[in-house]
Amino acid sequence: MNRCQNKDCKERPLSLSEFCWKHILDKDLYRKVLTDYIETSHSIKGFYLRRLEFPQAQWQAIDAEDSDLAGSDLSGADLAAANLRQVNFTGACLNKANLASTDLDGAHLLKCDLSETRLWSAMISNANLAESNLEKADFLKANISNTKFWH
Repeated sequence: MNRCQNKDCKERPLSLSEFCWKHILDKDLYRKVLTDYIETSHSIKGFYLRRLEFPQAQWQAIDAEDSDLAGSDLSGADLAAANLRQVNFTGACLNKANLASTDLDGAHLLKCDLSETRLWSAMISNANLAESNLEKADFLKANISNTKFWH
């Protein structure tokens, strides 16, 4: 497994980088590189993006299946109609995000902040929402079959 190029760091580097989020010097440039990649491929499938800070990201209909976004800040992001199957969002901040019509089947949302998040018609089956902040989250017509809300 690759390691962050900072000599004292044991974290994995983010996808499209040689550094973990903490050690990326120009975070705005990294966000631009990631945005350009997404605009071209419409996919971050399997990407490692732990602790990424990208509030207000515009990732509609993106394929992020099997990605690791644990501890990330995607507050206010628009992820409508995205494929988020099996994504690791453990401890992530998704408050006020738009997750309408997303596929979150099997997603890990443990301790995730979903406050004021729109989840209209989302497929949230087989997901883990234990210890998540669901205050004012809107689940209108969402499919929550076999979803775990507690331990």
